[in-house]
Amino acid sequence: MNLNRSAAFCFLAVLSYFASPALAQVKRASLSALHSIPAVKVYRYPTGEASLDTHAQIFDELRKPTSSGAFSSLKVYVVDGAAIRSLIYHEFVYGGNFQRYPWVPTGEIWIDNAISAEEYPYTLAHELYEDELMRVDGLSYAVAHDSALMLEHRMRIIDSGICQRHETSLPKVLTIDADSVRELPLPDSLQLQGIYRVPVGEIEGMNVWVVDGPAVRKSIYPDFGFSGNDMVYYFIPKGELWIDNSISCEETLFSIATELEERRLMKAGIGYDTAYTAGIARSGALRTKLAKESAARPSIIVSKMTDRETVSGTHRVPIVIPH
Repeated sequence: MNLNRSAAFCFLAVLSYFASPALAQVKRASLSALHSIPAVKVYRYPTGEASLDTHAQIFDELRKPTSSGAFSSLKVYVVDGAAIRSLIYHEFVYGGNFQRYPWVPTGEIWIDNAISAEEYPYTLAHELYEDELMRVDGLSYAVAHDSALMLEHRMRIIDSGICQRHETSLPKVLTIDADSVRELPLPDSLQLQGIYRVPVGEIEGMNVWVVDGPAVRKSIYPDFGFSGNDMVYYFIPKGELWIDNSISCEETLFSIATELEERRLMKAGIGYDTAYTAGIARSGALRTKLAKESAARPSIIVSKMTDRETVSGTHRVPIVIPH
């Protein structure tokens, strides 16, 4: 981006910042307080768009507030939490949205790359709901934040039930890998117990789950790390792909990409070593592509006003908080 385009972007960003009706109750930061931070220092990669519609199907008490009858769709990015705490806001944790943090671009949700793969779906839902309550209904951050925590809690309870029911429905699994290696003195087969943590969903025909990595290493296979699939580890039920809950949410996308390619090739008769190398190449290409996209984003505009407690909202209606 050349200097003139950079200046134009900064001017438009500042203009929209001061003109936003949602900031009517917030003290404006002075123009001299503004500065920018290169996007490459903050963004890690985009994860696509997300909305609360998925959760609205689960929780009847979540009303659909917009005129279209659906929740707003926002762009989601995994960001460098440590860099944000160092360069922008020392208290940034888990995630953020534009309603709470003026330096998060409008229409974006940021997820701290320091959180785990297990926490990602709950943090995302939290930020989406908090944004909706502050932006649409004009609720204070404190109320919106507490409401979003209750949403998280309901999701955790529901996911726990899904995992328990899935686990008890499974037959016993073998305790070896594709090379017939059994790393612990175990019987030929066992019943999985306390392994599943979060149902991710179906991706390219595979059922993806976040699992308790430490429990797998302690009780089944000490060398299990980051992720695995049913063609490599016979203790993983057929058609499943496991993501270690200990890894950073930043690694989840790349672990899934690796496992999908590895399994596809092994199912076609390719040996593990070759399939694994190809899987790493696929995730490596994805890393490069997403890094370029992140580096091309505009700089982050930061002012002295680093957070806010209230916004005006586009309309005010009664809210029912999930319990």
